[in-house]
Amino acid sequence: MPSDSFDPRTGQQQVSHRKYWIALISIATLGFLIIGLSIVKPEFFPFINSQAHQAREAINHLYSDEQKVYLNAGISLDDIKRAQEEVDQVKGRQKQTLQDQLNIVKAKYDGIRHLSEIYDVTGPLILSDEIAEDLPLRAGVTVSDIEERDHTDQFTRRDELVEKMSELFTRAKQMAQSFDQVRQQIATLETIDIKDEESVRQFKHQVDEVEGQLATIKNQPGSQTVKKELDEVLDEALYDIVAVHRSHPLSEEMVENLMSHQVLGPYIAGTALDERKSVALTFDDGPHENTYRVLDLLDEFDVKATFFHVGGFVDAHPEITKEVVERGHEIANHSYGHPDLATLPDEEVIREIQDAQDSIAEATGVTPTRYRMPFGSGGQRVIQLIPELSSVMWNVDSQDWQSQDSQVIYQHTMATMLPQSVVLFHETIPASVDALKRIIPELKEKGYEFVTLDEISYDYLNDGF
Repeated sequence: MPSDSFDPRTGQQQVSHRKYWIALISIATLGFLIIGLSIVKPEFFPFINSQAHQAREAINHLYSDEQKVYLNAGISLDDIKRAQEEVDQVKGRQKQTLQDQLNIVKAKYDGIRHLSEIYDVTGPLILSDEIAEDLPLRAGVTVSDIEERDHTDQFTRRDELVEKMSELFTRAKQMAQSFDQVRQQIATLETIDIKDEESVRQFKHQVDEVEGQLATIKNQPGSQTVKKELDEVLDEALYDIVAVHRSHPLSEEMVENLMSHQVLGPYIAGTALDERKSVALTFDDGPHENTYRVLDLLDEFDVKATFFHVGGFVDAHPEITKEVVERGHEIANHSYGHPDLATLPDEEVIREIQDAQDSIAEATGVTPTRYRMPFGSGGQRVIQLIPELSSVMWNVDSQDWQSQDSQVIYQHTMATMLPQSVVLFHETIPASVDALKRIIPELKEKGYEFVTLDEISYDYLNDGF
């Protein structure tokens, strides 16, 4: 403390007192400055901690909006790694705050990445504040796959992006559950013992249930796999339904309901339950220059047919085979060199069919699903060697190859027609075109409906001779 003595000559006591207060004020000012700097937000003083500023800027760059909700669509893992490196350089308590902010970015990035593993898309799932609609699931994705990737419940702050990610995970789970439900309903179909009209009615009702559920997944990539599973069940059931009808004829009402059914109708068409007269035209041994005349005639009468082409001829005239497909007809396999398959060893039979498959696919971009044995020769051995394709024979032979006379072809064909006919012609024979100019309109007058092989039952025609 300053002395109480006072020297009026020097004023010593007064000087000491002034120094004291100056020192005290300086110390207080410095203290307030230190305290102020410690509580003021660092962003107001970037010069105090330039490393924290750089880290903050790196994090801000990862967002597309100032509110730090939506991630920048162009960011990558490298961008996040660079931001992490900046945060690692920060010292003091600011580091934890910045790390927490970066962890949110990482969690959002992982969430979007996981969604891209679930959905079959090439573009962004979430762009700014927009969310994609009608997204297809990747084929084979299960509910457990989705649950393993959904961590949106771990966010402590649920902003708009988190809510949208959560919505996408929920949609995916619902779609995967729909797939499960369809498969469960198909499994139920398999348990129905078709033995009388009541069980047929029960089966039809269950098919309606399956079809309704199928509608919820029809645009999904995996729906074709499920549809194939249903087709296999319906194929098996068809034999049972026909067997029931043969032993204990179904009522007219039931037959009518089956025939008009959206799903079962195509399977019933051409069977013993189908009382309509139908005909499927098939042509062998092309491509040939006469094929164009056949195509023009079919166009004239608005009729579609199936053409069984020989691979070697396809290689010579790919443009003709391509024309068949472009005009809306089915292309099928008739071997590569047209040998008698019954005389060939197994490996050569397989090669004949496969080589023709390759030739047709190269010429048209279409891979056939059916084949016909040359001369109809080969039987069950060939069928078992080629299980992935359907073998197709015929039950009406125009014998155009034998007479090559349009009048004879016309008379023989009309005399041998059946209620459900798969008719054999050869596109290489000009007289067949002339005969068909009379056959097609007359069959229409007689009430025949021209159908494709998909619309007629040819299962009893597939064995070969």
